[in-house]
Amino acid sequence: TTSNLGLNCRIRAPRKSSAPGKLENRSKREILESIQKSCSMEFLREHGLNCSLSVALKKVNRKLANRLWHQWKSKQTQKGKTESTQQGALEDILSKLLEPSRVARDTGDNDSNRVVAGILHESGEWELPVWGRKIPPKERNNPLQACFFLGAVRDMSKVEKGCLLKVASRKEVPLVKVRLGPVAEFTSKILTVVAFHQSCGVLDQSLLKLMDGRKSAGNDQQDSISRKRPREKQSSQTKPVPVPSMHIVMSVPINTNNLTNDLNARTRVLWCIIRCTVVSLWRSRLAGSTDRALPLKVLLTMCFLNDQSLTLDQEFVRPMAERHQAAPSEFQILTSLQTMIQKEKTPMKVKAKLVEVVNTATRDSGGQHCFAIDMLNHDGTKDAGRDLSEYFYSQGKKSTDVQSQNVVVLMSIDNGDATVVNSLARIRRKFAKACQKAGVPLTQGHLLASNTCQDREASIITLLQHFSYQKCLSQIAP
Repeated sequence: TTSNLGLNCRIRAPRKSSAPGKLENRSKREILESIQKSCSMEFLREHGLNCSLSVALKKVNRKLANRLWHQWKSKQTQKGKTESTQQGALEDILSKLLEPSRVARDTGDNDSNRVVAGILHESGEWELPVWGRKIPPKERNNPLQACFFLGAVRDMSKVEKGCLLKVASRKEVPLVKVRLGPVAEFTSKILTVVAFHQSCGVLDQSLLKLMDGRKSAGNDQQDSISRKRPREKQSSQTKPVPVPSMHIVMSVPINTNNLTNDLNARTRVLWCIIRCTVVSLWRSRLAGSTDRALPLKVLLTMCFLNDQSLTLDQEFVRPMAERHQAAPSEFQILTSLQTMIQKEKTPMKVKAKLVEVVNTATRDSGGQHCFAIDMLNHDGTKDAGRDLSEYFYSQGKKSTDVQSQNVVVLMSIDNGDATVVNSLARIRRKFAKACQKAGVPLTQGHLLASNTCQDREASIITLLQHFSYQKCLSQIAP
């Protein structure tokens, strides 16, 4: 279980089995019948009893069967004590997590909604209502304290959910099961979106709105755990709908020969290259898969200072997955990037690559319009364009019938070097010219300032993907 306080705790759900009884006065057949009915397959295999009853009767005598039964009982008793201890420890942790913070206690506010627990999962019956509202002032004081729980590598077990429900009920803490969207994503991406909602001040508002709606509907906490979200209506269209695409064009402030897997030469730029590659191409439950439709096709083009470019798509992920590198290390990613650059005997120049990217996005739009966003100015200055977060939240979410448009996003990796300003100006002019020639609308905007987030570049890509899932990315088109 992961909370906004950074705690991660996992327990193993107990295996249900028949409760062992007293068999001392029973026959060998009855003892063996109970052993084969109650014991785990691992235990039966260990003692050669994973066979028919007639064969088992020939293998052991009554004394050995009785000893095996007592051995199994002893294991189950110890196992039950261990699981009971684990659940007790988990309930203690959850109880502390759901305590009001010291700041909230000092305010003396007795509002019952001060602490809220939420389970985040794509199957949640309520979607977090963050859209269609204005971002509140930064100085707004809201005593609400939210604590979210979600599975990391795996989903939360029934036992973990049961412990959370029990603790929340005992402490009279509202518990809701919500989803950020219908698309399953990595935990790191989910936390990025939650942190962005919180930083914009809309998370508290949406939770309060959600709880008010539940009270008016007469829902209880048990419903929030067990009731399933209604299935989405299937489209009656017979014509295949083109998958929307997002092409990230990243200006990288190094030459291609500086792209190295040498740990001693590691810089923030190389770290950002790895992060942007991962959030763009690696998808939850989809890495290396060829039979599952992607809700969004994402491509990443890196433009280097020595006028060379490199484009990555899902074909970069699949070979690594086939080499048992579905979850590769930073070293493996950098090595694969080095290999791709070395194989490019005549790499495409940046200007030609920008023209190709824009034209391809237009051609693959399937009759829909595509547009472009220039996010090179990211510090919120007068040249940075409009605040896209303000626009997304205030405009709200579009109908699921509205198809997302193809989008090309121009970004840069910030290394704090003023000497790359001229390079950024040149790539901006080339990008604007390519969009103008292709008739693609271009707008300027920003999401995160460079001094507000260490992982700014990858976080922006994650947020743009989320906005696309919500069918609201096309709303910023000029």
